[in-house]
Amino acid sequence: METSINRAEIFDALYLFVRYLLAVVEWLILSRMGNQKMKKQIAHSTVEKRVYNVYDIMQLLEISRNTAYAFVKEVYGNKKPFPVLKVKSAYRIPREPFDDWLRGNSTSLEQ
Repeated sequence: METSINRAEIFDALYLFVRYLLAVVEWLILSRMGNQKMKKQIAHSTVEKRVYNVYDIMQLLEISRNTAYAFVKEVYGNKKPFPVLKVKSAYRIPREPFDDWLRGNSTSLEQ
């Protein structure tokens, strides 16, 4: 009888130990993922965007991706009504002139 009790106790202890290890591993994985997400959130919240990309323009103007690209390319060629920068194949739009244009304020464009 004593042997079966010892085996049961050993089994229970082993079971609890494995559950504990799994919980620790899960905690480590989640804490690492949380730290990465936290770093990204901190980086995005502390750094103010100075330029928009085409995706931002698409969202701000509520237009399709193709329309946003066509619009940004046209503005880049005309250099009006706001400046557009081209870095290799990527377009970047300075935030302040674009926001002024969007609000209907063209004073910054006349300078």
